[in-house]
Amino acid sequence: SQCEDDIASKLFGDLSDGKEINSFASSLWEVSISKPNACIQPQERRQPPQRRAVNATGDPYPTMVIEIGSTESLNSLHELATGYFSPRTNIQMYLAIKLFPRRLDRTFALLALFYRRDQPNPTVPCIAKSFGTANLHISTTRFLLNIPNFPANSLTGVGCGQVACDGPNLPDYQLAIPTNLLFDDVPTGVPNGTPNDFFIDLWDIQRAYSRALRR
Repeated sequence: SQCEDDIASKLFGDLSDGKEINSFASSLWEVSISKPNACIQPQERRQPPQRRAVNATGDPYPTMVIEIGSTESLNSLHELATGYFSPRTNIQMYLAIKLFPRRLDRTFALLALFYRRDQPNPTVPCIAKSFGTANLHISTTRFLLNIPNFPANSLTGVGCGQVACDGPNLPDYQLAIPTNLLFDDVPTGVPNGTPNDFFIDLWDIQRAYSRALRR
């Protein structure tokens, strides 16, 4: 949807507008805004064997994929992790953003799920962050807590004992993206001077969704 594409562009618009995440980015990786909603692939990532390529031309898989779901169910977004982290791929990170409908009081819930291949249970989110203007519905919380091996303390954010997501640069709402995973399987490794993490400010995503709802 246009809303999903707008938020995907906001997520990675920083790659071309001079913000922190762009410090090294424009010449080092490519960002695709399509299906999945966005992905990052280092330009120098090794060419894989044909059987493990992403397409018929032999291109490598991205290191990170992003799905933004407005009509997709939370379960659908969660189940995508199994395919993204299958033995055939070398995708390292998967970020799912679930957009919930606006409520009668004009508030809305938002949820970020972050999955990493290097975790003991890659298809279980290592971070589940509520960052909307409303708490998650009890059914959403129940779904997360019923995921096998999901640590209850991984669910944080709005309505989960942390401060409201009501401004920029709040430490609780900075999602760290490890640089070493972004540059996985690049022969020269992480470029010198690159920070250990890039950060996505979830407040920016909340604002983008709020604007989209006003259209």
